[in-house]
Amino acid sequence: MANVLLLKISGLGLEGKIAISNSVQMGRSTQERWHRWAVQDREQPPEFAGLEAFLPIDGMNVSRNHAAITQREGEYFLVDLNSLNGTYLNGQDVNPHRRNPQPFLLREGDRISLNGEEINLDVKFTQFMNYALLVAGSGDHPTSPDNNIELIGQELTKRGYVVQTLTGEQATKQAVRDSIRELSNLTVPESHFFFSYYGHGNTLGIKLNGQIMNPRELYKELQKVRAQTAVIIEACHSGIFVNAENADRIPEGVLVLTASAADRGAVETRLLQDEPEYVGRFTKALVEYLRTNREEFNLKEFYRSMHDNTHHTLLLQEPGMHGTTYTIPRATTMLNLKY
Repeated sequence: MANVLLLKISGLGLEGKIAISNSVQMGRSTQERWHRWAVQDREQPPEFAGLEAFLPIDGMNVSRNHAAITQREGEYFLVDLNSLNGTYLNGQDVNPHRRNPQPFLLREGDRISLNGEEINLDVKFTQFMNYALLVAGSGDHPTSPDNNIELIGQELTKRGYVVQTLTGEQATKQAVRDSIRELSNLTVPESHFFFSYYGHGNTLGIKLNGQIMNPRELYKELQKVRAQTAVIIEACHSGIFVNAENADRIPEGVLVLTASAADRGAVETRLLQDEPEYVGRFTKALVEYLRTNREEFNLKEFYRSMHDNTHHTLLLQEPGMHGTTYTIPRATTMLNLKY
């Protein structure tokens, strides 16, 4: 696997990071067009097929086709696309005459600048990572949301995921949007992304501190994730996320599992421990499956495994599924943890 190029962006109020594992375009664009070739009447070189314009900011003195990064045999090269105001590598204009663009090899610690030094991108090389966003809404028992994301988070961490959580007052609608957007910039097509929600739901969507996030809103954010993606929703009426009305909104390649049908509740169950703790039945079943199946497996296999006598109570909730595949990586540690 070739190294992933990680760019730290700064300048003009911009701040963030983006991971790259293939050829990409850098240029002015809008949120709606950030994944398209920016100038439709300008020929798109074949090496930029599937590129991303990842500076979706209007009003800057940055050309729409400003510069690009190409990847060949694990190495990354910067090339100016005859931009109006220039592309600089460590202070040097890489195409001073704006007519003969040449590729420049990128190295650790380099700084790319667009439009003088108004926008800077610092170069770092790393390996691709898997990410999880675990969201805990309010529950009928005060410990149940935290129990759910803690249990899943521990298992995903053992499988190499970088886990981010939103709980309590942090679990707002805007925070979920912001976290998905942040993590989408860090994912590459080789990555895995895992989204889990546990809390209350109704026939409109999931509850986040008094607000409702409906399926359309969630799937709109997930369209930006450049990774194999799974969505787990344990909430009453969560089946609306996979029903006929919303199934067409699910982004291509995303596997969605819900704990209940659109007209069913999702009931908590008590774990048998010295101290009373509560966890969703669906989460409990998933955690047990992760612990038992430590090798790589398709998450769809977990859904199939529920249809046996062991999970007859869970099946009364009528869990749902939409999608074909999501590969859970193998466990990388064999820790004997007590929960």
